Amino acid sequence: MQDDFLQGFEYIEKADETIVLFTTEGDFGKQQIIRIPKNAFQFPLPLILSLLVHKMVIVHQKNAQTICIG
Repeated sequence: MQDDFLQGFEYIEKADETIVLFTTEGDFGKQQIIRIPKNAFQFPLPLILSLLVHKMVIVHQKNAQTICIG
């Protein structure tokens, strides 16, 4: 996946079998890294796709062009 505001993806430790968590990390206005558990694709695909879309929205919310101060 290519996006100007996305630095890339990194794997983190496996998720518990009942909960999956993706994180978006990086300073506001800088490229973001989406971290996903190593076993993410053991969960239902619609859930994983929804989480990924949600994280991409956050990536764009944290970019310098959308940050409003004041």
